[in-house]
This record gives sequence, structure tokens and C-alpha cells, in this order.
Amino acid sequence: MSELLSKINSLAIFRDVRTKEPFISLARFLMAVDEVGLPQEEIIEAYSEFVGEVYSISSDGDFSECVKKAVMDSDNPYRTACIENKKSEGKQSISALLTMMADNELKLLDEIASLSYPDLAKYIFYDGYIPQFKSSGLHISKSYKSMIDRLT
Repeated sequence: MSELLSKINSLAIFRDVRTKEPFISLARFLMAVDEVGLPQEEIIEAYSEFVGEVYSISSDGDFSECVKKAVMDSDNPYRTACIENKKSEGKQSISALLTMMADNELKLLDEIASLSYPDLAKYIFYDGYIPQFKSSGLHISKSYKSMIDRLT
């Protein structure tokens, strides 16, 4: 589970999504899972908080849609560079390294957005009710690139 948390924490260009839901509550859940000796009740509570946040953002419980919203609303260096490029009518170029990093992070966000209930529920050792959510498998990178193309 630490690998997923590391992926989230490695976001640099899209780092502001880490300060938005559902990333905040997902990170809390992942940290709870990784904490040795933490009572199962606290892990269940962290998971339920995460799922509750998913439903507060997407009424049909679509985690992919929640990630997409966080990314599309992201105020990040790549978006800023694209806007500045458009304002300057192409005179101010976008760094190749910045573009590559943005592309890599969007692929990572696609991977995160594909998480589903079974991916996380396997870390909860409880036979009772566990809330579920879904992932529609939206391609965050495609949506974001389309939005950027409309800007430029």
C-alpha cells in the first residue's frame, strides 16, 4: 500500500491535488493501513471517510470522476505555462521537461483514478458492511490534454 501513497506524494506538477479531496482522505486511509498495530476500527473509519468524500464529490460514487475534477481544477505550473504561451501567441515556449513531467504525472493520475473498491477493500479485515465506490476508468490525461488544447 505504501507504493500508492508514494505515487500520490511524488506528484510535483499536480501537487495541489494532494491538498484536495478525495486525495486527502485517501492518503489518510493509506497511512492508516501502513501503520503497524493500528486497530482495525481506525482503518475502517479512515476508509469510510474516504468513501464518504467520494460520494460528496460524485453522487454516484465514481472515484475516477473525483480525480478528474481535482485535476481539471488544478492550478499548476504546466497550465500556467500553456496560458502564458497562448497569451504571447507562441512566443513564450513551454519547457520540454515541464511537458514531459506533466505527461508522466497525468499517466500516474490515470493509474490512481482507476482504483476500485476491491483494490482497497482487501486491506480491511472485517466481515461486516463496508461502503463501496466505483471507478469508471476515465482517462484523466485525455480530458486534461483536451482542456489544454482548447486553451492554446
